Amino acid sequence: MHRVLIVDDYEMIRGVMGEYLVQNIPELEIVGEAANGQEAIELAERVNPELILMDVRMPVVNGIQATLEIKARHPEIEVITYSGSRDEDLQRQSLMAGAAAHFAKPFDLKFLQEKVLELLAGKKHQKANCL
Repeated sequence: MHRVLIVDDYEMIRGVMGEYLVQNIPELEIVGEAANGQEAIELAERVNPELILMDVRMPVVNGIQATLEIKARHPEIEVITYSGSRDEDLQRQSLMAGAAAHFAKPFDLKFLQEKVLELLAGKKHQKANCL
């Protein structure tokens, strides 16, 4: 099972994304949800996700700072960030913080599914090369 953490300050978005991904990727498990970057940092330590889906604009700690801290502690965790803004600077900051990809909302859930599968397949390939 692939372990995924979803981080968004809107509970409805977390629920919709999680439900869609679990229904369409049988080998995926949602191991936690967080409403801000601080919760994401703490949960990443406890639930050991392979992948984090993270909103950028959130209260307490934003997604860029949370990505930076999580990647510093756990470089093996993949992070996909997203934002309601199409600001290229925001995208650049997310990628510089260590995100593997950054999307602007709204995005098609099928597109998200494809990117999640692509990242997880890459991780599987990396593990196979390490053996």
